[in-house]
Amino acid sequence: MNIQLIKNFNPILKINIQKSNIKLNKIIPSEWLFILMNTGSFTQNLNSLLINDININVCQKYNNNQPQKFTNTRTVWLINSHNDKFAFAQSRWIINNNYHNYVNLLNNKPIGQSFILNETDLHKNIEEIYCGYSYTLETDFQSRQLIWGRKYKVLYNDTSFIVIQEYFSPKLTKFLKFN
Repeated sequence: MNIQLIKNFNPILKINIQKSNIKLNKIIPSEWLFILMNTGSFTQNLNSLLINDININVCQKYNNNQPQKFTNTRTVWLINSHNDKFAFAQSRWIINNNYHNYVNLLNNKPIGQSFILNETDLHKNIEEIYCGYSYTLETDFQSRQLIWGRKYKVLYNDTSFIVIQEYFSPKLTKFLKFN
């Protein structure tokens, strides 16, 4: 998967959460709000929802080490044991100074799980929610429905060092029906 995939996503709705006073529950279905606004570990939630272990398939990884700065970009699929794709994510890490403390987090585990295992206390700051179309994602998700996604920053000690963009399979909603 090309790291430029996000440029091939065509949003029809894009909401900046910090600047918007839109009542999200008026325009976004409940099951998608549950997924998009949840600040817990998506992989852990997906494991619970599917009662199945979710695996990570690292598509691309790029590291750039400089004396006082570490930059990493990683793209992954979250898949089950049958290779069904439930989410695509791209993360960009920019860590100044002491980046060696974070290198052990850059493994083939989901980011949230790595932080849980290392007992690191974090905060997610959701910035954008969007839905739209992408031929590539539609093909991989095997669905022609709208694709929802979000962008958020991961904060540690009130400092942002990871930006994550996630795109979710439309099939997820069959597991979440709020009546």
